[in-house]
Amino acid sequence: MAEILDMRITRWEKAFPFYSVDLENILRGLKTENKNIILHGNYLGELGLTKILERSSRIADQIQLLTGGK
Repeated sequence: MAEILDMRITRWEKAFPFYSVDLENILRGLKTENKNIILHGNYLGELGLTKILERSSRIADQIQLLTGGK
């Protein structure tokens, strides 16, 4: 099974998110060929706890596929 080499969680307890068209343009450019890098967070265009949890589930499935886990 593959080993996770790095994981970082950043929390801004008193931050107020500011989303603009610039963020939308940046998100389009975040595609990477490296399958070992996975970005996650509400800044990726999916707001709300339900959407974040759904993305978490998709990421877990992706990691299982990449690592051959079951």
